[in-house]
Amino acid sequence: MKKNNYPEIVIVGKPNVGKSALFNRLANNERSLVHNSRGVTRDPKSDFCTWNGFTFKITDTAGISEDIIKEDKIAKKAIKLAEEILKNSNIGIIVFDS
Repeated sequence: MKKNNYPEIVIVGKPNVGKSALFNRLANNERSLVHNSRGVTRDPKSDFCTWNGFTFKITDTAGISEDIIKEDKIAKKAIKLAEEILKNSNIGIIVFDS
């Protein structure tokens, strides 16, 4: 099976809720930056991984928040891209922090 035929899973949520940490854990690498500052993830990061015999493409996206959209043009574009990736994915994982 070609890699582009695998299901696509996208991780979305507000800034600093653990999206990148979850991505790194599932992809078994540290490609996504994990930091206490908001807005560190701007460019989506994707990788292919296998979990319990199930292979899929996983994508980490920028944090989505109304106050970030107002901050700057780059953040606005990062969020638009995250929304587009979510529309084209098979599964969306929404990460919350309590």
